[in-house]
Amino acid sequence: GGMVHYLIGNHEQYILKGNFSRVNPKNLYSIQQMMPFKKAYSEHTYIGKWLRTRPVILKIGNTLITHGGVSPQIAEKKYTVQQINQAMWDYWGKKSVEDDLKEIILGKTGVTQYRGYIRPNDEIKKATNKEVDQVLKTYNASRIIVGHTNVEAITPLFDGKVYDINAIETCPQALVLEGENTKIIDVGIVKKDM
Repeated sequence: GGMVHYLIGNHEQYILKGNFSRVNPKNLYSIQQMMPFKKAYSEHTYIGKWLRTRPVILKIGNTLITHGGVSPQIAEKKYTVQQINQAMWDYWGKKSVEDDLKEIILGKTGVTQYRGYIRPNDEIKKATNKEVDQVLKTYNASRIIVGHTNVEAITPLFDGKVYDINAIETCPQALVLEGENTKIIDVGIVKKDM
C-alpha cells in the first residue's frame, strides 16, 4: 500500500537501553553537542518515545519482516506477531515480561539478533530449508525479509523464501514486493559513510 514501516533492530535497542558503544562517532558527537546521549533517547524525548512504540516484527500480507529473523526455536513457541511486539512495548514501559518473550525480543536467537538464515556462529547453527518452511508455516507466510547481517547483494535465499536486504553499503539495490512477485532493482544509490 505504499506505507513506510519502521521496525527497531538490535542497534535501536542498544541505544534505548543507554548503550551507545556502536553509534557512529560523528553521530555521537553531534548529539552530545545538544545533550547527553542517554538523555536524547530517553522516554522523555520525542524520538525516544517514538522509537519505543515501533514494532520488532511485522506481517504484511504473506510477508514476515523483522530485523534479524525468526529462529526455529522461536517459531516452536508459537507466539503471535502481536504478542512479540507487545512484549517489546511492555519491556520499554517497564512492565513485567516473561522470560520466553524477553529472549524473543532481546536474545541472541531473538527477532532482532538472529543471523541463522545467513551464517552460523558458535551459538546458532545455520537454518535448514525445513526449518525455514516451519517458520513460514507457523506464521502463515510465504517469505521473510531481514536486514541484520551485511550482505554483498540482495539475494534470494532458501529458494526465494528469505531475503536479507542489508546490502546498502555495497550495492545499489532494493527489494520490491508486488503481491507474490519479488523484484530486485537497481536504485543507483549506495550508502556512503559521511
